Amino acid sequence: MTTTVRRLGPEAGAASRRLSEEAFGVPATPSEPGELGLPGWHWWGVVDGDRLVAQSVDREFDGWFGGRVLPVAGIADVTVAAEARGAGVLAPMLLALLEGARERGAVVSTLWASAPHIYRRTGYEVVAATRLVDVPSAVLGAVRALGDVRLRRAEVADAERVRGLYDAWAASHDGALTRRGVSFPGTDEQLLARFTGITLAEDPDGRPLGYAAWVRGRGDGSGPELSVPDLVATHVDAYAALVRALASFGSVASTVRLRTTGDDLVRLLVPSLDWGPVKDELYSLKVLDVERAFTGARCAPGLAVELGFTVAGDVLPGLDGAYVVTASDGVVRCVRGPARDDRTLSPRGLALLVTGARPSRDLRVLGLLVGGDPAQDADWDALVAGRVHGVLDHF
Repeated sequence: MTTTVRRLGPEAGAASRRLSEEAFGVPATPSEPGELGLPGWHWWGVVDGDRLVAQSVDREFDGWFGGRVLPVAGIADVTVAAEARGAGVLAPMLLALLEGARERGAVVSTLWASAPHIYRRTGYEVVAATRLVDVPSAVLGAVRALGDVRLRRAEVADAERVRGLYDAWAASHDGALTRRGVSFPGTDEQLLARFTGITLAEDPDGRPLGYAAWVRGRGDGSGPELSVPDLVATHVDAYAALVRALASFGSVASTVRLRTTGDDLVRLLVPSLDWGPVKDELYSLKVLDVERAFTGARCAPGLAVELGFTVAGDVLPGLDGAYVVTASDGVVRCVRGPARDDRTLSPRGLALLVTGARPSRDLRVLGLLVGGDPAQDADWDALVAGRVHGVLDHF
């Protein structure tokens, strides 16, 4: 097999559709060829002669990390034809895609990995997750009502309020996408049309406190009768009121399916053990630009450190090497610099460290961090202390 990695243009739409159907299933009705020229979508493929044998796409997103927004390369639609599996076509395609993403300015790359071990070879590691959970409506109804919160159905004029509430939630969660920019082009009308309803929670003065975006099932038992893709709030009173509103569907939906971040605040309101996980989806990250991945992140204002480390074993040219990280006045900075000691991170360890997904002691246990003074690990952990991880958008 003689293969070539290249960018894919609109002319590859039909071949791309066939390859996607092979991997992800054939729709009940024939679909039109995929549009490969959409803004913010950068398609890459591997061709053997005139046959497309692998493909993937780099999607332009922005995501919250360390209290600021970073450009993200969201990897999706990774597909390899049956006959080409095991032939070594995936690694060079991903490398070309990641180099292209770095050239356009992406600082990190993320993906939803159905097989995480495949992507660990390229330096990805799990930093967050979403969890679908089923909770009996009766249990949600037992959540105690708290402060004075008023509920109403969101209208088109409320779309920016809904976005603002999501923005406030996302800004406090490492990994959350901004839902702004070229990959989220929807109108206000389209935002509301995605759901059966969006219920807004407001204080007595009309200030928005939270919302629940929900979808009613088909009523034939073929799926959950009430799904809640978004349940976010800025105050516990709003969470309680929204949960109780969802419970009011109990006569037609005995169970409510919530999309959560795993360690979700709603779990702390549920008064029983009835929190049934249905499916976990793992969100993995790889660093593309070490200096920018650290620089600008927020940290404790009183923290003042100067630390060094080395990255070794990355597939991206130029990423390996020594770096110096400093923290002062509540901001982290990173530059290339001489090695201070032999503290060395693998690419996977770097992904976990820069996001605060795991403490240094875990990185040492996993062999992702070696060398250096273990007594200094606490300083590294302090750089990313207090991070909460969460992402609600699948791509």
